[in-house]
Amino acid sequence: MSGLTIPILFGSVRHDRAGIRACRWIMEAITRRGHVAVLVDAAEIELPLLDRMYKEFAPGAAPRPLYELAALYARADGFLIVSGEYNHAAPARPDV
Repeated sequence: MSGLTIPILFGSVRHDRAGIRACRWIMEAITRRGHVAVLVDAAEIELPLLDRMYKEFAPGAAPRPLYELAALYARADGFLIVSGEYNHAAPARPDV
């Protein structure tokens, strides 16, 4: 049996972000269990401002980071989201 592929999504781009430590710990725990953990770090991948969804681009015309994420997400077995903390709690939902 081959291991699972689990992208770890981390959206904080703040300079003093603490959540990256949690991401690294989670990656190690997943890897120790024989699975593949892939960190999707918004501060490192330099996503373009998203004015169009990946599927709205002509084939081969999407910005490289979007193409790479789409390929990763297509082969993922699950996702883990690490959320930043705001005022001692998880950020509010955008529709509230």
